[in-house]
Amino acid sequence: MALVLGLAAVSWSCPLTIEPADSSVGAGCSEDRDCAVGYCETKMTGGYCTVPCDTLPCPAGSRCIELAYPMFPRVAYCHRSCVRHEDCGRSGYVCVVPMFSKGSETACMPAN
Repeated sequence: MALVLGLAAVSWSCPLTIEPADSSVGAGCSEDRDCAVGYCETKMTGGYCTVPCDTLPCPAGSRCIELAYPMFPRVAYCHRSCVRHEDCGRSGYVCVVPMFSKGSETACMPAN
């Protein structure tokens, strides 16, 4: 006894929008619950999901950037790792060595 199945090709399309790493470090946000980890830094362009990294390591795909602003306490936050501007995955961000950074590693930062 043979069983023959007739399979029809099914195709569909839907708009697909991908946020960088699905609400992880570097993703856009407007409030903390938009971020899979950490909190939403709303002072950065379009919001920026980040995590303080002065005591804990950063999630995969991000790096700890320690900033030493003149006359302010040291701060350390996770920023999306990058090699090229395109690695930032969103408009308004570029891959640079952050100003006031204590290191020479690149990270995604606001373009202006």
